[in-house]
Amino acid sequence: MKMHRRLFLVSFIVCGLMTTVPLERASAQTNSEVAYRSQVLQFVNETRAQYGVKPLEPDAVLTAAAQKWAVHISNVERLDHKKDLGRGMGNTWTKLGENLGRGESIEAVYAAWMASPRHLANIVDPAFDSFGFGVVSQNGDFWMVQRFKQTR
Repeated sequence: MKMHRRLFLVSFIVCGLMTTVPLERASAQTNSEVAYRSQVLQFVNETRAQYGVKPLEPDAVLTAAAQKWAVHISNVERLDHKKDLGRGMGNTWTKLGENLGRGESIEAVYAAWMASPRHLANIVDPAFDSFGFGVVSQNGDFWMVQRFKQTR
């Protein structure tokens, strides 16, 4: 009986340690994602200000969708635009846009978007009022997704 209690206690401690490590890592990753989102939203709104366009507001639904897509493209290791951007967005929008990028840093991907007329057009489109951003850092690359929305 004492042996069973001791075994249970050891198993409980080992399992507890094993589940604590991933939670700490997940928390650290979440903190990084929040910092990246803030940084990119700042870049976007500074760019929009240079073009005389109103700043974008962060949107939790767009951000969740962008993050989910960033995970997807990083897993398949391919930049593919989501074909049905409106899926799961409800009927609160009249226009949606998306920018995808992969690079060695947040700044490098943003610079590439700025150098691309089509990506820049999404960033400075005066119709858009909401913004979501997803990012995955994997094997030295940042997989990034920007989502834009014009609210009804």
